[in-house]
Amino acid sequence: MKEFLSPVADLEGLSHIEASAYLKQFEDVKTFERYKGRVDYVDTRPEGWREHRPILVVGGWAVSLKAMRDLGLVLYREGRRALIVDLTKLGGIPRRHRRLNSQELLVDHKTHALARVVKESGAGKVDVLAHSMGALDAALTAACYPEMFDKLVLAMPAGMIGEDSIHDLARRFLKETSGGLRHDFRDNPLTSLFLGHDGLRYVASHPERAHKEAQAIAEITIDGLLSYLQDKGLKTGVLQAHRDRVFPDERIEQHVHLEDRPGHRHNVDAYASLSKRKAGHNELLTRPDRAVLAALRLFDNLEKAGE
Repeated sequence: MKEFLSPVADLEGLSHIEASAYLKQFEDVKTFERYKGRVDYVDTRPEGWREHRPILVVGGWAVSLKAMRDLGLVLYREGRRALIVDLTKLGGIPRRHRRLNSQELLVDHKTHALARVVKESGAGKVDVLAHSMGALDAALTAACYPEMFDKLVLAMPAGMIGEDSIHDLARRFLKETSGGLRHDFRDNPLTSLFLGHDGLRYVASHPERAHKEAQAIAEITIDGLLSYLQDKGLKTGVLQAHRDRVFPDERIEQHVHLEDRPGHRHNVDAYASLSKRKAGHNELLTRPDRAVLAALRLFDNLEKAGE
């Protein structure tokens, strides 16, 4: 068992018995069909999970379940029930939907799938931990189904850097891939291999959808959407990595508004920056022992802010 687990499994306080129970649950993948493809998700429930609201985990672009396993392991250790969703196996874009703009496409293709996961799980109202492009998916889903959600923590989020282009996005992504993944590989080789393999397979399997989603990442801004969620009573926090090459922290901070001020509405209730060890875009996945705990602290702060 020890050889099968990545280094995160050796976290202090996590016994191999607990790790084995987690893996058994993680390997019990639930699935449903959508657009000639499918949605996979797992529902992990450690002892004592009823003390906290369940967390819906929404991964970034092309991120599979395997790449989120260590993230889920930390949530399990902390006693959190987690619904971890893999949207990478959705079918291609139906012909009748090819005229939709990038935001309409995400709503049609992904938000209803995420809502179905919450409904099928019977979890009731959930919190959300979303990474990268998953922040777009999560925010749009919460806007469509606000009654399903309470708090959102968006980690290294897409949609919060202002005006962008596919060319600039691709340039920054390649810079992260060439620099950040080497750093990630030293700490968590297995998850880093999954991330690299997932991206290549995704583009090869769904080139049209991959291009449309890249457009969505570059074009959609969620500043106003987050303010709308505030009006609906949802609380939002942002967790940003100091050395995120894909969505640079200095650009994120320009769009984080913790209070109303001239020209800007309050759109975020809490903000935290991961600055140690030159944290990068995939910190939540490759070093979840630190990043997930920071996200859970944000959830706690959002809970206190709502009291």
